[in-house]
Amino acid sequence: MPESHTMHAQQDNISRFTGVAPMPRRSRWIAAFFIACFALPSNAADTVLFDNLNDTQHPLGDVFITPNSLWAQSFRTTAIDSIVNAVSVKFYRGAGSTGSIAFEIWDLNSGDNKPLSPPARNVGTLDISTLSTDASNPTQVDFTTNISLNTSTDYYLVARIDSSLSGLVYWSRTDSQPSPGYSWYVTSSNDGGSSWDPTTTDPTNSQLMKITAVPEPSTYALGAIGTLVLGWLGRRRGRRTA
Repeated sequence: MPESHTMHAQQDNISRFTGVAPMPRRSRWIAAFFIACFALPSNAADTVLFDNLNDTQHPLGDVFITPNSLWAQSFRTTAIDSIVNAVSVKFYRGAGSTGSIAFEIWDLNSGDNKPLSPPARNVGTLDISTLSTDASNPTQVDFTTNISLNTSTDYYLVARIDSSLSGLVYWSRTDSQPSPGYSWYVTSSNDGGSSWDPTTTDPTNSQLMKITAVPEPSTYALGAIGTLVLGWLGRRRGRRTA
């Protein structure tokens, strides 16, 4: 019996058993498309946008952060991966220090390469009292996010220090090249972001952090369409040559 006849017979048997009419072939393709669109993004592999998290720590370069100040490190999205799904940083504190740090993603102003807000996209908040007091062994803080950004675009990860900071807190820094290699910007503000210090463009002088991203679901939708169309054409070609 031809394969198509066998398939129809199986569907008839299922229909008689369940009492549900078999789904038309076109509807099956549509259903398969939507399943593929929603299933594929969950299997997306993370792409590293910036990573120097485990590089050698600069012995004298750690950033001393004061109350009500902002420190910013830039990164760049790729041509495909633009949903930031994870952010990690390394900080330590002086003994007895308390307060909080809010992490945000800001746009980069192409005119002067400084942070531009709004919008300030919230990443998460760090409780300073949970940090290590050992400068040689800073605490790695991990955030899970779902922040959609533009592709092939520069942004800043901004650490906003609360005015209630008591004591000392430091953002660990490295003197080695971050991966992927790029001329990253580092800057700071002492007036809530209204003005920023001149940017540092030395790629071997950057804050310890890691940022990963995955593609927009629309990217996978296009891939799913292509896969389904190719499969459909293959079945038609097979029937014609049978």
